Formats: sequence, C-alpha cells, structure tokens
Amino acid sequence: MKIKKILTLLLVFVLCFTFVACGNADDSNKPAPTATATPESTSKPLLYKVTDSEGNIAWMFGSIHAGRADFYPLPDYVMNAYNNADSLAVEIDIIAFSQDITLQTDALSVLVYSDG
Repeated sequence: MKIKKILTLLLVFVLCFTFVACGNADDSNKPAPTATATPESTSKPLLYKVTDSEGNIAWMFGSIHAGRADFYPLPDYVMNAYNNADSLAVEIDIIAFSQDITLQTDALSVLVYSDG
C-alpha cells in the first residue's frame, strides 16, 4: 500500500513538472521552419471503446501529457467520442492542484527521504 501511495504521488510530481516545463520558450534563436522540417504525424491516439453486455459504452483514452504541436488538433474520432460522452474522468483535477499549494506540498513531501 505504501509503494502504491508513493508511486501515485510520484506521478503527480511528474505531471506537475511537465506542466511547468511546458511553458513558453524563447524560440528567437531557432531557424525558421521549412516545408520538410515538420513531417505529418502518422501516429494515431490510443482510444479504446469498451462496451458491456448491456450496451453501455466507456471510452478509454491514452492521453499524452507532453506532446508536440503537430499532435493537435486531435482526430475527429477522438473529438466525437469526447463531445458525445456523458461524463469525463481524469487522473487528477489539475486546476484545483495548481491552485492549492497545500496539495502540491503534500504531494512533494513524500518524495523527500527524512530518515537521517
């Protein structure tokens, strides 16, 4: 149970770091893109349709937390599933987490070894 809790908090830390690290960077020193600099993305987002014996549908989306600009917009089949869903469940409420320093401190405190 303790390892599960530590892994969960580690995931929270990584997600928080990802959001901070994805800020605007100074691109003034980068060369101008050319027509061949950014190839078209050939990957397809992971979207699984799960249907139970009564016909109820649940969609499971393999989300990407740190992607490139060419990942977006998401394909129509992903957006259609999202827009037609009755509810949405995510790993963490990132809005509440980003606004609550106590939650952030609690999440990071378990990553510090304090046993001498």
